Amino acid sequence: MNEHLAGVTILAFGNTSPDVLVNLAEVKASKAVFANSMASSIFVTMFTGGLVCYLSPFRMNAHATVRDILFIMLGVVLIEYVLKQDYKVDIFECMVLVMLYISYLLVNMLDLYMMRRTIKAIEKKIEDLRNQPFSFPRRRKRRMYERQLNEMLNDFEIDVKTKGKRRGERVSGRRSIDPTTTRNIKYDAANSKNVNLFREAWQAVKPINMDEWRRYGIFWRSYLLVKAPVVGVCALFLPLVNHEVDKHGWCKLLNCIQLFTTPSLIFLMGMGYYDRSRNIWYLEIDMTYVPYILPLLPLSLIIFLHSRTDIPPYYHFIFTYLNVAGSMFIIYVCATEIDKIFDLIGTVLDISEDFMGVTLSCACGALGDLVTNAALALQGYEKMAFAATLGGPFFNLLIGTGSTFLGRIYFGLEVEWEEQIGEYGNNCIIFLLLGLSTTLLWSSVLDFRARRSMGIFNILVYALFVLFNVLAENSIVHSYANDIYLEVI
Repeated sequence: MNEHLAGVTILAFGNTSPDVLVNLAEVKASKAVFANSMASSIFVTMFTGGLVCYLSPFRMNAHATVRDILFIMLGVVLIEYVLKQDYKVDIFECMVLVMLYISYLLVNMLDLYMMRRTIKAIEKKIEDLRNQPFSFPRRRKRRMYERQLNEMLNDFEIDVKTKGKRRGERVSGRRSIDPTTTRNIKYDAANSKNVNLFREAWQAVKPINMDEWRRYGIFWRSYLLVKAPVVGVCALFLPLVNHEVDKHGWCKLLNCIQLFTTPSLIFLMGMGYYDRSRNIWYLEIDMTYVPYILPLLPLSLIIFLHSRTDIPPYYHFIFTYLNVAGSMFIIYVCATEIDKIFDLIGTVLDISEDFMGVTLSCACGALGDLVTNAALALQGYEKMAFAATLGGPFFNLLIGTGSTFLGRIYFGLEVEWEEQIGEYGNNCIIFLLLGLSTTLLWSSVLDFRARRSMGIFNILVYALFVLFNVLAENSIVHSYANDIYLEVI
């Protein structure tokens, strides 16, 4: 994969899947799913995308950016048409939404395949020109091909990077690393298979970085103390696979324990959420499911006996999927609980559910996208992060909304326009199309160079969206919702 394809597929799936699961968990509820999905898309494309541009300005992939923006606009218009055609949705129309997303994935994959074919063809042409006798026309032609090749190689593949350092000081920018070197850096065949077994496990789960603790003052230390419980839980629950660090993050004892505990917690707590009624504010874990997860114990023991502490095994990449599943589950749990908390706040303060859905709830639900994409941008993967701010909303709009529609049809419930659009759905349609259009405009004008000023501009577009909804909620301005006409007799 290149950075763009990874962003619109893997990263978009991971960021948006919890939102889809939350909608499916409450498929029987009368919520404006389409309006909430569009509001979440506005937050991700405008606020998160603007933050990525502000944190790390970069040169966009021109064709991919235009294509993704147009696909999102097509998806919004298509869902609106499906809902308004006869004000109901059937299974065939849901399948059309799914097929559009599959077409989007195929187009992205085909684009990468054609890029690779083109790169090989250009390299062959450059080599042929070098073997020919010198002439000024041939030199100009070769330089033209070399410029095209350099531009395509920038978007060709993911370059694993790490922070550059010199004499203990951080150097601006990033440098490429060799994953093989970081994998074998601690390997010594003379060591035993369990050298430093418990010491490495303690270092992996230690919630506070002592180097940071000694280097900074009281405010940063307070921050480290506040986040220590979260860091500790994540270290115990999520296996680390990171090519930037020594041994790719492999910790033999901890990873073998996580191979059993992480799937067990996901399965047991997940079934508890599945069985929990929507009106119950606590979670019951049914221990009758325990026999289904006991086969993981011998698997953990086999890996412990086979692996070494000083080098990760060749199947270490499998723990990536375990990390993804655990991360998605943690985000799902947080999103579910935040959603219930805001339901309670809205009920107590007498705030309409539609307004909460398109403002606070959608923003809190998309905080995972914000943190992930901002962290990637700071690490030097801004192209991947920006691609995820386009691919994630498209996945949420088509797959998230479409799967919710299918779920309601499966349970014999109708999918109607008034219910799915809510009070603020038309506002979301207008501002989402407006934000995407302005992004398409400034990216084209600036030759697809994402600047800090344009990041601020996108953030202000989202602020304008929130302000408009607040004013409409307080009846200060008229929203784009349809007026209700009363016939006087």
